[in-house]
Amino acid sequence: MPCLEGQPAPHIKAVVEILEELVVKNRRLLEGQANELPLLPSLPALEQVNAILQAARGQLTLRAQLQQATDGLRHESLSVRYMTASELNKLLCSNRKEIAAMMIGEESADADVISNLVTALMRGCVEESRTAVSQKLKMACALCLGELGAIDPVKLQVIFRFL
Repeated sequence: MPCLEGQPAPHIKAVVEILEELVVKNRRLLEGQANELPLLPSLPALEQVNAILQAARGQLTLRAQLQQATDGLRHESLSVRYMTASELNKLLCSNRKEIAAMMIGEESADADVISNLVTALMRGCVEESRTAVSQKLKMACALCLGELGAIDPVKLQVIFRFL
């Protein structure tokens, strides 16, 4: 994931070739496992890879996309967590009304997804800052929390043991 950053990214051609080999040429093997792959950046070079992943995942509801992002924010790889937070910010920006409706709605499944998402984002904000990527992760998580805005604390089940 860090190889995809920067303009121009120094190793983007090699990264794209690897992802195309894994995803495009071995698409049959992806059946049922596409949901486990982390979100990839929305780059023109990865357009074909993202299209195949989207097709393999099927049409995801906003709730499923937020749950997938929450899972990505809990990934063991710092780079995957950062990339997920960056893509989550785009998702939150493009779906403001729907997310606001989820936050004020009475559906418990929506409240659980939002609560888990907020918990994962807060964990990202307390990441130890030893590297540039961890600093970027903290900023991306903070931007996502800002995009979510104020949430009624009664609807959150956030556990503050991690702070």
